[in-house]
Amino acid sequence: MKPISKQFMSMPACILYSLVIPLFFFAFTLIYTALDIHPFLDMGAGRFSFNVTLLTCIVFGSVALCRLVLYFLRNVIRMNLSLLILWCIGEIVILSAFCALYMTLMLRGSQSYFSVLAFFLKYNLLVLVYPYALLILSQYLRSYLRDAAAPEEQKTLVRFLDEYKKVRLVIDRQAILFIRADENYVIIHYLDHDENKKFVLRSSMRSLEPLAERHGLVRCHRSYFINPRHIKLVRKDSEGQILAELDTVGYDPIPVSRNYYQNLSAVL
Repeated sequence: MKPISKQFMSMPACILYSLVIPLFFFAFTLIYTALDIHPFLDMGAGRFSFNVTLLTCIVFGSVALCRLVLYFLRNVIRMNLSLLILWCIGEIVILSAFCALYMTLMLRGSQSYFSVLAFFLKYNLLVLVYPYALLILSQYLRSYLRDAAAPEEQKTLVRFLDEYKKVRLVIDRQAILFIRADENYVIIHYLDHDENKKFVLRSSMRSLEPLAERHGLVRCHRSYFINPRHIKLVRKDSEGQILAELDTVGYDPIPVSRNYYQNLSAVL
């Protein structure tokens, strides 16, 4: 299955999920009485409001933690739609486990942890499927509309901006060979009428990552983006180091780290 954009795992996306999911849980639980959640949380002692507030905080903490982990793994795992859905289900299981632990302690052993866990798994899978589905669909729609709105000729042009958001280089993506990090700068190697050229830009690899991904450049190393259109072959040297050889003379092979090898092999 085709990998999804890393914008799905960006920090703004993580923050959005961390806020929307608990707010939906809180609002739905207050308004509706699905699976007799109100009597269960009330415990016969008028503690419904207190418990739903604490559970909402638990949901927030669980989702925020899971999304933070996803953010740091964005360059390690090759995320596709199926894997993203499994991740969301895993988040529901984790937050349900913490909710069940809290309620088991509040019930003081009158119900077993596993019976409470089964209740929360059923409730949260029933309720939280809606905000998760809406968030995923909205991200897909936003990505589709952004790509569709761009004129056809602009889709092939890469606009490199410096740290002040000023355009410093506009180049066809087919001409880019690779981008290399050099302290506080990046060096863009490209072809200009079959002549090897380079452009030094004050920027970081992290800030270039969304732009590079959108135009088909692949992160193959912590210090390199490479254009797979110009890869002649990928091989291992005598020491086991993975190297990508370009179809253009005048360049040494580009190192490929094991953490990013899957990213590259998926597009070759």
